[in-house]
Amino acid sequence: MHITSLSLIIFTVLMQTAAGLMLASELAQPGGNGARRPQLALCLPMALALGVFSLLFASAHLASPLSAIFVLNNVFSSGLSLEILFCSIFIGCMVLTLFLRANGAAITSLFAKISTVAGLAAIGSIANVYTQDTIPTFNTSGTLLSFLGTGCLVGGVLGSLLYGLGLKKAPVMAENNLPAKSFVFVALLGLGLEFVASPLNMMARSYAGAYGTTGVEAMLTNATTECLPYTNALIVAGLLACLLGWVGSLKNKTPSPLINGSAMGFVCVLAGTLALRYFFYESYIRLGI
Repeated sequence: MHITSLSLIIFTVLMQTAAGLMLASELAQPGGNGARRPQLALCLPMALALGVFSLLFASAHLASPLSAIFVLNNVFSSGLSLEILFCSIFIGCMVLTLFLRANGAAITSLFAKISTVAGLAAIGSIANVYTQDTIPTFNTSGTLLSFLGTGCLVGGVLGSLLYGLGLKKAPVMAENNLPAKSFVFVALLGLGLEFVASPLNMMARSYAGAYGTTGVEAMLTNATTECLPYTNALIVAGLLACLLGWVGSLKNKTPSPLINGSAMGFVCVLAGTLALRYFFYESYIRLGI
């Protein structure tokens, strides 16, 4: 695998996971101006760590990482500049939210919601890089749906794991186990988006091949494509493990099943997602677009 491809894979998956984790954790919080759930305290720092780590990997495919500040000069004409800007805003919002939370500020909830919106905007900016007229194989709504699906799926399962760990420190099951429900719902939403996006993406590649785009036929018949059913099965198995952990936690009134199921699910879902994203970027590079 090309090192450039590897850095892009890690950057997109981790940044989207951070955004999905923020979305799921905010849905798991009580409505209105209620107190923030202490069991979810790990979610924001983890989302921030994922975002920072992903930007570090993103710098590997920049010719001069220290010049990234100059993206402001091209933000209205370059999809890549817009991507860097929105991802940086997302990380900045999370840093500010974490600072406000550490100081007990009343507006912490507001800025957490702003961070969530910024995360979704960051996913949109990443998808915008590939949904261009000059890239017929990826110029489809399936690209955005797939990226949103990745964030919700991986972020939801990771959030379930972090919530289980939070229950170890603050062992008070919330009413109707709402946080766990929220994380499972977001993960299921992500899986649904992925399944909707998959045929759209394959149709776009088929249309591009019909119109003579070089290399599409080879891309659709290579060994990587043949592995897609196995990677999808791995993702479904991971989500199933998370669901079983949730059910076990409800039944036994202990976070241990949730932690074990979510940990196993996270490993499976992340592995399957990285494999799918590898196919995405390898096909992108192979076509020479």
